[in-house]
Amino acid sequence: MKRSVIGVAILTVLLAAYVYFFHRETLEGLIEEHLPSAPRSQASLYKWQDEAGAWHYTDTPPPAGVSYRRVEVRSDVNVVPALKEQHQ
Repeated sequence: MKRSVIGVAILTVLLAAYVYFFHRETLEGLIEEHLPSAPRSQASLYKWQDEAGAWHYTDTPPPAGVSYRRVEVRSDVNVVPALKEQHQ
């Protein structure tokens, strides 16, 4: 009896690992389909630098002639950058 429970547990872990590594998109789709979640949205921002060297992030393109980079931001992700440790 004990051996069969251990065997079933091992098979379950192996099956879960297989699905996770080889069918992750399908698994994520099933999870999103059957579990309620907050609505996702994505916004486009423009990152550009002015003549004084200051960086700007705006939802409208910069003035004509200024080079910029378009940045996609997801509202369902909260990322806080880590602080650099200062050594004395």
